[in-house]
Amino acid sequence: MAAGQQYNKHLNYDQSFVKTPAVYMSTLNEWVMLYANGMELFGATVATRPAATDVPVGATFMAVDSLEVWMSNGTDWKVI
Repeated sequence: MAAGQQYNKHLNYDQSFVKTPAVYMSTLNEWVMLYANGMELFGATVATRPAATDVPVGATFMAVDSLEVWMSNGTDWKVI
C-alpha cells in the first residue's frame, strides 16, 4: 500500500478488502500511514495524529519532531 492512496474511509480496508495500517484523518481529508505498535502511535508531527475518536481509549501518540506524547480519552487527546 502506498501512502496517499485513497481507501474506504468507513471500513479502513483497501480495494482488495485487506485491513490497512493507515487511519483516515478527516481534518486532512486523507489517509495517513502511522507507525504503530498496539496502542502506541507515532507520527512525524502532531499534524499526523488521528482524531481521538478514531483510536481506542488509552491509545498514545508521540510526535517525533517535538517528542510530545498524548493519550486519547476517546473524545480528546490529553498531554501526558
